[in-house]
Amino acid sequence: MTKISNRSLSPSRLEAFSDGVFSIAITLLVLELHIPRVQDGELSESLLSDWPSYLSYFVSFFSIGITWVNHHGLFDRIKATSRTLLFLNLGLLLGVATIPFTTSLASSWLQTPSGSTLAVAIYCLNWALIALMFIAILRYLLNNNELYEAEFSSIFKEESKRGKVGISLYILASLISLMSPILAICICLIMCIWFVFAPQ
Repeated sequence: MTKISNRSLSPSRLEAFSDGVFSIAITLLVLELHIPRVQDGELSESLLSDWPSYLSYFVSFFSIGITWVNHHGLFDRIKATSRTLLFLNLGLLLGVATIPFTTSLASSWLQTPSGSTLAVAIYCLNWALIALMFIAILRYLLNNNELYEAEFSSIFKEESKRGKVGISLYILASLISLMSPILAICICLIMCIWFVFAPQ
């Protein structure tokens, strides 16, 4: 049982801080999309050759967006916070804040045989870390039911199950990157779509 301090951070302040991290991370992604500096007549070829940047941007933008939606749905259901919960949330935000870097790494090396495997594996493991922290937060809440209304317990249990599926598939994607980095990115895209339509 967690002791809640009278001076604990309110859920709304935790969400406000988290929203700031999410908005900065999702905005930083666009900085990796550069305007091609080519001569007249070469623009289309240059744009097509830069497809890894567009693919990585698309996957990361919507994945961060979905993570934000799920984060909001989670913390909108709690009535109090604790010191441990704040640090678990920081762990989640650490993963989110790292996404622009790992996205840039993956898009830069995706067409390079010598580095694509490692770059994409790091990208997939970044998402596995985020899924892991979501599970950690959910398990902590389930063990400290004074932080939320009892009616949400079953919802948290279902979300925890989805989180376990998510982390398993992200780790699988990191292993698949050893054979096909592009397929690994596609799995991350499929995960993005799945989290959109998975029952809440």
